[in-house]
Amino acid sequence: MTVEAVDLVRRHRQGDVVVPALRGVSLTVAGGELVAVVGPSGSGKSTLLHLLAGVDVPDAGRVVVAGAALHALSEDARAAIRRRTIGLVFQACNLVPLLTALENVALPLLLDGEPPRRARARALAALAAVGLAERAARTPDRLSGGEAQRVAVARALVADPPLVLADEPTGSLDAKSAEGVLTLLRDATAGGTAIVLVTHDPRAAARADRVIRLVDGRIAAELGEDACARAAS
Repeated sequence: MTVEAVDLVRRHRQGDVVVPALRGVSLTVAGGELVAVVGPSGSGKSTLLHLLAGVDVPDAGRVVVAGAALHALSEDARAAIRRRTIGLVFQACNLVPLLTALENVALPLLLDGEPPRRARARALAALAAVGLAERAARTPDRLSGGEAQRVAVARALVADPPLVLADEPTGSLDAKSAEGVLTLLRDATAGGTAIVLVTHDPRAAARADRVIRLVDGRIAAELGEDACARAAS
């Protein structure tokens, strides 16, 4: 599966002021590829991720995910594609407060019609993969920030989506937990999953096949795998 962004332009309005967030960004990520997006705060990284997910739409340009032109679809149609095609890790986790960790992870499967018993088993396995099987019955308010982040990663991966979009998935994790999450993401690409990872973490950049650097809403540089590892060392 391939995700393609072509000449993306996005502007944010702050009162009477229009602030450009992306200024003609183009990017293609193929199945089995992990691409890290780096850059200073305000460079457009999260905006790019939201456009790739169809959470937002560009002012100009196009986004194509698995052959579907997201920018041309209704909000409901984009939500359906997200549910069936994309695993999302938001920077703020976005866990449902009243649901347990297990229920949060199982939710995408249940929404897509998975039988409850099978959804529960898959969710528990996903929690075990991020080292949180023993926290399955806890609600988000009884999890640490790092634990909540790992639950969000488990939720994004549980349905084996062809595309994963992750915003700072290791930002609140200790070194050991971060390494475990990065290994899971890297392993997912072996099955053909395409991953776009917004990060400030040099360990994450070192795991990428390519690193895209955004500055002021434009792609300022692109590094291949060997250069990524050297830059992170």
